[in-house]
Amino acid sequence: MFYFFYLSLAFLSFPFLKGWMAYRLSKGKEDPCRVGERYGQSLKRRPKGKVYWFHGASIGECLSFFPVLNYFEKHHPTYSFLITSGTRASADLLEKRLSKKCIHQYVPLDHPLFVNRFLSHWKPDACFWTESDFWPNLIIKASRSFPLFLLNGRLSLRSARRWSILTPLIVQVLKAFSVIFPQSFDDFKRFKSLGISHLKMVGNLKYEGEKLRISLDKVHELQKEIRKRPLWIASNTHEGEEKIVLDVHKKLQETISQNLLLILIPRHPHRWTSVEDLVHDYGYSYIKRSEGKKITDSVDVFVVDTLGELGVFYSLSNFVFMGGSLLPGIGGHNVLEPARLGVLPVFGPYMENNKGMADLLLTNKAAIQVKTPKQLEKTIFDLLKDREGTRKQARNAAEILKNVNILQPILIEIKKYLHD
Repeated sequence: MFYFFYLSLAFLSFPFLKGWMAYRLSKGKEDPCRVGERYGQSLKRRPKGKVYWFHGASIGECLSFFPVLNYFEKHHPTYSFLITSGTRASADLLEKRLSKKCIHQYVPLDHPLFVNRFLSHWKPDACFWTESDFWPNLIIKASRSFPLFLLNGRLSLRSARRWSILTPLIVQVLKAFSVIFPQSFDDFKRFKSLGISHLKMVGNLKYEGEKLRISLDKVHELQKEIRKRPLWIASNTHEGEEKIVLDVHKKLQETISQNLLLILIPRHPHRWTSVEDLVHDYGYSYIKRSEGKKITDSVDVFVVDTLGELGVFYSLSNFVFMGGSLLPGIGGHNVLEPARLGVLPVFGPYMENNKGMADLLLTNKAAIQVKTPKQLEKTIFDLLKDREGTRKQARNAAEILKNVNILQPILIEIKKYLHD
């Protein structure tokens, strides 16, 4: 009943979809050379043999499925892999990270015509979905032809409220998966409350994630430019957070050193220009990574407007402030990425989407949580003053993740449904 209603709405939306896509193109959110992929069209042929399909909404979700993808690439060299995502940033990053056996496509719009066209062309043999990017037509239609697995399944309180008026529809979508692997016990309970029984609780797959890639040449080059200047990093920041960070930086320059450097890494590429304008309005001397200029002593803020270099910048410090956590509405980001490199994560009070990993690090004194901008200022001050204590906490972060084993139980379960 509800799926039929959704299907009807999808058909009726057809005249408006091109207008919506034109708007997204005008905002730079779609690749004009690949917009056909959003309509289920592809310029690439389906490879012969088995094709396993992996989907993640954006960068974070895509990175979380890499342990499973890497396993199949290693143990099934004749297989090919279709990777879909929905953002330009993820496409740019995946282009650098994927092997030749992988093909990236943008996920089609959830209209029956585009979904059918996409599935008819690629004919996957299995699908590995991640987190909570639920597209009813695509998921339900796909489940009729091959097994689907939800990796790192997430159903936040906000998502649960959003789906509450369409509970029968989301239940039908979730029942289309052969197995759901919730990323936390809270998610497990929310799935269970909807009557979903095919659940396997093994933990957050992000614990198994690869270390961020690091170019030592780039690290050494930046270290030569920065020399022994004190610095701090604010990464994955969102709108509203940059103002807080820039205010904190001004106060820290007064208390720590006028020579203090801030490395500012906004989360989304489409905001790079607005963040640059904000830094300019604050009166800071700044340069952008994309300009290729050297970091001289006169530079107050280094704005990172490139992708795929987080590991390089995290390697310059013993700690990093992780954005998406100071203001409500985002729910935090993957604090395990710096922790895995032995870099101490500092984050705000809003970590509901990454609560499990935040709690793990906090319990083991391998992270610091702040509640207010004033606390952030004091924490950064203390970390810059007590460098040995900071290094010790950072080492704790790296050690904790060495003993995690999430991948193996996932592989054991999904192999029950595959014919490899």
